[in-house]
Amino acid sequence: MQRYVSPDGHNPGIFSGGTESAMETELAARMRRQTIKDLHTDVQDSMELKRQILQLQELRDNLWTSIEHSMAALAYEGLVSLGADQLEDEPSRKKTKEPTATIEAVVGLSDDAPSEWSCYIFRRESLFRRSVIRFTNWRVFDWFIILSILTNSIILVIQDYYPYEPENIPWPNKLQDLTDQVFIVIFTFECVAKIVARGFILDHGTYLRDGWNWIDFTVVIAGILSMVVPQGGEMSVIRTVRVLRPLRTFSAMPGLRNLFNTILKSLPGLRDVVLMASFLMVTFGILGLHLFGGVTHRQCRLTPQPIHFTQSARTAGCKGLCFDAAGNATSDSALVFEAFCQPNAKCNATYAAGGDYYVWPTDPSQSDRFCHEYRCQSGGSILDVAGASELTESELSAKLLAPLGIVSAGEAYVTTCGSSLASDLMYAPGIANPSLKGVTLNNYMDSISNEDFAWGFTHYDNLGWSILVVFQCITLEGWTDVMYLMQDASSSFLGFAYFLSLVTIGSFFLLNIVLAIVWDAFMDVKESEAPEAVEEAEAEEVEAAGE
Repeated sequence: MQRYVSPDGHNPGIFSGGTESAMETELAARMRRQTIKDLHTDVQDSMELKRQILQLQELRDNLWTSIEHSMAALAYEGLVSLGADQLEDEPSRKKTKEPTATIEAVVGLSDDAPSEWSCYIFRRESLFRRSVIRFTNWRVFDWFIILSILTNSIILVIQDYYPYEPENIPWPNKLQDLTDQVFIVIFTFECVAKIVARGFILDHGTYLRDGWNWIDFTVVIAGILSMVVPQGGEMSVIRTVRVLRPLRTFSAMPGLRNLFNTILKSLPGLRDVVLMASFLMVTFGILGLHLFGGVTHRQCRLTPQPIHFTQSARTAGCKGLCFDAAGNATSDSALVFEAFCQPNAKCNATYAAGGDYYVWPTDPSQSDRFCHEYRCQSGGSILDVAGASELTESELSAKLLAPLGIVSAGEAYVTTCGSSLASDLMYAPGIANPSLKGVTLNNYMDSISNEDFAWGFTHYDNLGWSILVVFQCITLEGWTDVMYLMQDASSSFLGFAYFLSLVTIGSFFLLNIVLAIVWDAFMDVKESEAPEAVEEAEAEEVEAAGE
């Protein structure tokens, strides 16, 4: 086998392989050179960027230095313009301070500075008025007035207002009579001192321009009149103004003023909350009216049906279980009338007038609960009625149990769940006896007008009372007791769902909204009072420096 040889005598296979290897070597060299060149370029770019960053940092430092120098120069020029005495040491400042500046600093800024004249008598620069200004702004004086107010308030609280003989005056009243004039003198002195320091009423920042001082001024004037006017007669009513003295704590203590101003400031913001609360109360009131309307008259009854007391009890047309004072057509026992009508003044009066009176006696042992979800229990309360304890077992059955249809359950007697209202679809008198359809008991509110049921205030018979119960539950005042009663009279699930929603939305949600609005108003008041606090602190520093 012969190899092909090219005309120039070279082996084509060998030539071709060498050329390809040379090209790959050259390409690799070019790529390395390009990579090195790119790296060099990246290094140069990084160095340039670093140099620019250093220049910016240097420029920033120079700029801040220039600003600091400018501010220092400006502050120096400002101090120089205020006077060379501001640049002296502390002892020098004490010696060269202007009296007028001290007065304004002690009282406040120029807007709240004392008037030029007080009552057209005392000039602001006079030594006497300057001393009074310092005295009324003295912290010890403020605390003395507060202590006097609190002491006077305590004495007024312990005073005995019950009638007593002139020769046997209680000691709190003697103490009040002895100290009353002392406190009047103290409060009058405070009032006069502040009027001298600030002026009376005409100029801005004077005594009566502050609304809180009107209380103080009224108390002082009433106290002076009570000392001048003789006791007794129509003018003695002036002494009752003493009850306003505890209110002076508002004017004497800034913290109480802030709280009072917070309440006033939060009132506009609470308008929408009140509207929302009213809407929720009406909504839950209507819902409660539909769920629990009339159920609060369901109670455990001693008799299977209501008792009808009427003078026509022995006639054929008498409705229900009829009795007169001597019994009925089937029994001549007067025990029923004596036990259930005679103790009731309304029943006696209605029967004597010839009217009809319906009674469905409740079981005293279960009178604190409603019935439906709660099942009435058998008991022996029927034996506790008037006259029953004096009868033998056979007489009791003949004169009381049998005429009323009471069934015994062993040693106890069965009670029945019944409602006083004809509108109750499950336990109305007409359900127990169809002849009583449409009859509502005369004393339908008497059974719930006791302490166990908040004296008749806890029911959903109409929208007004429903809203009242909703409001009570929103305040969390005994809402669990109301829930338990509604669960007994209707459904445990409905009662739980209704009152849980009411308390969650009406109490927790609305209460937090109210607290948020009050807190926001409180912070606004604090922010508005902050400049005054700073001014007072500066005034105290200046006053201390002046001394």
